[in-house]
Amino acid sequence: MGLPRKKKTAVILFGVILPFISALLIFNFFLLPDSLTIVEGCDLDSSSFVSVNASADGIGATARAFGVLPIKNLEVNVVPGRKVYVSGSPIGIKLKSRGILVTGYIGFLSKENIYVTPGRDSGFRIGDRILEINGKEVNDCDELISLIEKSNKEEHTFTIERMGTIMKIVSKTCIDGQSGKMRLGLWIKDSAAGIGTLTFYDKKTGFFGALGHGISDNNTARIFEVSKGEMYKATILDITKGIPGCPGELKGCFTDTGRVIGDVYVN
Repeated sequence: MGLPRKKKTAVILFGVILPFISALLIFNFFLLPDSLTIVEGCDLDSSSFVSVNASADGIGATARAFGVLPIKNLEVNVVPGRKVYVSGSPIGIKLKSRGILVTGYIGFLSKENIYVTPGRDSGFRIGDRILEINGKEVNDCDELISLIEKSNKEEHTFTIERMGTIMKIVSKTCIDGQSGKMRLGLWIKDSAAGIGTLTFYDKKTGFFGALGHGISDNNTARIFEVSKGEMYKATILDITKGIPGCPGELKGCFTDTGRVIGDVYVN
């Protein structure tokens, strides 16, 4: 004789539900992290399926399915809370690049009256970052120009960064027929500036943040990588309101001869 219909149904349901629950438990075991970091005074977040309960010693927690079935033991790291001053003051940011950014090519007539573009012909690309010339580190456009002009060599070895890869380029320079000076034939820049708003200030540490989109180079449309930067007070002259698909804009001015009110480390 077979099992009664109710028992058959129970067996079938049990056979379907048990593998499903087991799969959920295994999935959440690997999905859950080994440790959690929470701010002092805050509660642990829980979902409808997985609840996280702190242990008695306060340095561990147990994740449970449906609040009953233990899934995983977690290490809990409690960090002290931080209070900051919220701001909206306009600021001016001046950034100094890490290395020297190639933003374009420029041709010129050599002393033989031939139109030349040595930088482009040597393989430089727009967006390349010049880090060294002949083994010497450079971060300033004037310094790079001076080294090329004062050198007796027509060929130089450059260390550059291209899309995160460090490589070397051997490039020739030519004498400009008009100025009589050695030229590489590249547009370069070593600084950038922008207007923004101060988001917060941490009085305890002295750190501040101006959150939003980073300052980009207008020639390459890439985030400007910085070696250092300075913050100044700024004056807002006009505001363009943002609309979907088109961000807003602050139009203002500041002067770098004013008092520096902060140092910038990350763009």
